[in-house]
Amino acid sequence: MSNKKFPLSWTTLTAAIAGLVICISATFILVAARGSTAQSANLGGRRVAAPQTKPAKRDHGESVEMVQITVRPTGFEPAEIEYPSKPFLLAVDNQSGLENLDLELMEQDSNGNSHSRIRDLKMSLKAMSKREMTSLKPGLYALREANHPEWSCLIKISEQ
Repeated sequence: MSNKKFPLSWTTLTAAIAGLVICISATFILVAARGSTAQSANLGGRRVAAPQTKPAKRDHGESVEMVQITVRPTGFEPAEIEYPSKPFLLAVDNQSGLENLDLELMEQDSNGNSHSRIRDLKMSLKAMSKREMTSLKPGLYALREANHPEWSCLIKISEQ
């Protein structure tokens, strides 16, 4: 065996260090992205998700959570949310590609029949998101788009 030494140039050493830094950075990005996704399950063909909640501040400094719902070309994401009966900031983002959305928050009975409209949320393409403080009593609700009856997000409000 020979004791042949391989000369390392500064260019080779710099390239090796840069490659190592890129690999470590990519690993951190993947781990962070994987940890930030909402927990979800597929039950009966519907995606049921724990709401993506983020702390938000009310006018008088009290902290509330923001519940995130996204409207896509295929409907609402998530399709179902469970949340306790306490005030929250309802955040709806329009990524549907439609210029106007006519959203209705409807109270439902246990059979899924809508009874009364709780709130209307009008959105235009200029306003890509809507944020509104919401407080609902325990029960079932549906967020719907009036012109797309097949789009629905079931909201289950439980006792605290």
